[in-house]
Amino acid sequence: MMATGFTWETQNKAADTEAAQGVWQECKRMLQDESIDVVLLMS
Repeated sequence: MMATGFTWETQNKAADTEAAQGVWQECKRMLQDESIDVVLLMS
C-alpha cells in the first residue's frame, strides 16, 4: 500500500513522512469501515 520504503538514514524525510501519513489515513479509514473484518499492519 505504501509503495515506498524508508530507512532510519532517509534521503528525503519530508517525502517519507508524507507517504507514511497518507498510508495511515487510509488505515484509519479501513479500521472504521464495518465491512472490513481484518486490517493487517506490517512493518
